[in-house]
Amino acid sequence: MLKISDFDGLGNLPKTPSRIVFGTNSMNYDENQGIYGEPIEYEIQIERVTEVMAELLTINYQGLQKDIAIDLPPIIRYLTIYDIHVNTWKVYLGLRWHDNRWYSPVNDDALITLLYSAITP
Repeated sequence: MLKISDFDGLGNLPKTPSRIVFGTNSMNYDENQGIYGEPIEYEIQIERVTEVMAELLTINYQGLQKDIAIDLPPIIRYLTIYDIHVNTWKVYLGLRWHDNRWYSPVNDDALITLLYSAITP
């Protein structure tokens, strides 16, 4: 099992970021065309940033069989994480490609639920 910090470029994620933005296209569905549009970004409430970051760091990823065919879902979800020096990390949620293999999150439901409840209206 891997953690989010095991993936390329994410080993130095800040434990206490100054800001998090949640991007998703899950609320941008075009019923006429039957497709999801571009992601819309939502600010995470400042008082919930630490909670969201803590939940992100608990996610485990399990490697999938190397010869398995993957159908990528149409829903895009990502976090843009900022530290106090305005460094940024973009963390894509869901399936991840790493070391020539797909990895799937096994416990990200709580994070997804938390994100939708923590966005600024």
